[in-house]
Amino acid sequence: MRKRKDQSKKLSIIIGILVSIVSFILLGAISAVIKNPFFTRMTPVHFYDYIFLTLTALLLGAYIGLWHYTKKS
Repeated sequence: MRKRKDQSKKLSIIIGILVSIVSFILLGAISAVIKNPFFTRMTPVHFYDYIFLTLTALLLGAYIGLWHYTKKS
């Protein structure tokens, strides 16, 4: 039973990290904080835009990782 719980914990951490990375890229591209050919930003990017983007991605990854760990299978 302990081994299964450790595997579930590791999987939840991996899922949380992947969600953070993907959400950082997607939200950064859509908000044009990360330069891309699809969207142009009319206002300049400030340092706090990167802080908000990073915090949003980390919190979303933590939320999804915890949700996956605590869900009932």
